[in-house]
Amino acid sequence: MEAGGRWIKFHYFFDDLPSSVLTLFHVATDVGWAEVMFRAGATNSEDQAPIRANRPYNYFILIFFMLFASFFILKLFMGVLISTYIKEKELLTKNYNLTDKQKEWQELKILMEQAKPKRII
Repeated sequence: MEAGGRWIKFHYFFDDLPSSVLTLFHVATDVGWAEVMFRAGATNSEDQAPIRANRPYNYFILIFFMLFASFFILKLFMGVLISTYIKEKELLTKNYNLTDKQKEWQELKILMEQAKPKRII
């Protein structure tokens, strides 16, 4: 810095909270996470040039976060997808192709299954 150089910031960085959250979201989406990981591992003191693999524990932190976030996002997406599928299936198959007599018979079967005999003592 004293030699007249200028720092060029990487697009994703951890300098402030909004940028950190955006960077972690970027890592969680599995797009370009390796570049973020290598830059995080090459961090150094303030106003110092990056040194490759200077802080290797940052690699493990980001890999753990990526796996955890990917798993969470996948589970969330699959949950929404499956619940929407079940709702749509129920709407489409709910006595849709049955005649009036068939619907009446189905309702009677449901009533018969719900009815329980009373035990006389």
